[in-house]
Amino acid sequence: MKQFRYWFILGGLFMGAIFQVVGCAVETPEEVDDGAGDVSGDLDREQAADRSALHLGRACGVQALPKHEFDRIEQEFNKVKIVRPQHAFTTPTTIPVYFHVINNGSGIANGNIPDSQITAQMDVLNAAFASAGLGFQLIQIDRTTNATWYTMAPLSEEETAAKSALHKGGPDTLNIYTANLGDDLGGWATYPSYYDSDTPWFDGVVILYSSVPGGTASPYHLGDTATHEVGHWLGLYHTFEGACDPSPTGGDGVADTPAERGPAFGCLTTRDSCPTIAGLDPVTNFMDYSDNACANNFTGGQVSRMQAMWDTYRLPPPCAHDKCSTGTPLAASSTCGSVVQQICSVDPYCCDTEWDDICVNEVFSVGNSVVCSTGTCSHGLCVTGSVLTPGCDPNGVVNSICSDDPYCCNTWWDGLCVSEIGSIAGKNCN
Repeated sequence: MKQFRYWFILGGLFMGAIFQVVGCAVETPEEVDDGAGDVSGDLDREQAADRSALHLGRACGVQALPKHEFDRIEQEFNKVKIVRPQHAFTTPTTIPVYFHVINNGSGIANGNIPDSQITAQMDVLNAAFASAGLGFQLIQIDRTTNATWYTMAPLSEEETAAKSALHKGGPDTLNIYTANLGDDLGGWATYPSYYDSDTPWFDGVVILYSSVPGGTASPYHLGDTATHEVGHWLGLYHTFEGACDPSPTGGDGVADTPAERGPAFGCLTTRDSCPTIAGLDPVTNFMDYSDNACANNFTGGQVSRMQAMWDTYRLPPPCAHDKCSTGTPLAASSTCGSVVQQICSVDPYCCDTEWDDICVNEVFSVGNSVVCSTGTCSHGLCVTGSVLTPGCDPNGVVNSICSDDPYCCNTWWDGLCVSEIGSIAGKNCN
């Protein structure tokens, strides 16, 4: 089992107690100065960590790593990282998401947020990461009433119990947990390089339930607490990591995020906390602490880093076999596709024990896909070719299409006929 090397420092109550985890919360703006001249000299990495720890409130607890630890992680990443060719993301890489609502009873006041807020949160994530070619598909929502888990803190027994019971999927699957977090935190996350197959349940993102869109954690109530945490989950550091580090890639390993002495709050876009280094502070960046209404971007360098982190640490191996054939269990992963993910969510046997005939049949009945429904047809429904005979497939899809568009069964099964699998039959070719 790998050792978790994330550094979280509890401010106020336990100064000097250092826990190895990654966590995020939102700190109070009045407790951090936004000017460049309030403190003489630039803060180094450890000083920035100590300074950040002094501020209480709902702030990001992902503290600055000691330089030796930061260097070790970056050196390891640079040795093993996979770099995609430029413009490789022609279509989004879709990340399956399991949303775990941990509550203290019924109603929003007890953290039992409705599906509508979860849908809105998914919309925020998809909009925020679109520039990176990354999309998110909600696979399942589960709800757990547990007063002890509801106020869990990082690396607590409660977090271990909740995650080990609820976690789904592998390194490419995003598990989001909502609760009324302890230690005044707004959330925390795990970095991709620390995914461990011995403890896969540890991986994921935890956020304050009231930070989702429509929540009450103003000014962090528009859903970008999750954006920030998922940024960590995809390998990004805070923009103020390393404070005024003058190196080419700064303290966050990204060249195009200007150096920043400490976290920004509110939306002071003229802030320049490292005046001897070019560039104003990246106040509108999702990986800073600015108000949700202010945060609106990842840089090109951050996008490249997330893509490389994904390919290096989170991209799962190829699917074990075709979903239309029986065999070993299939993984609920992006490489096996959304249909397999749907089947696994309703019939775990298919992904835990065996992919049997029932699982193959569920490609149609659960996933609404016709790719396995060839029957006696001369070719698959999802490819163009010679005419198909009404009733040749076991589910009557060809019959439905040809009843509406006889050309498909009299002349040629062309691209329009394939598209009518969706428009007429209401099925898909996934």
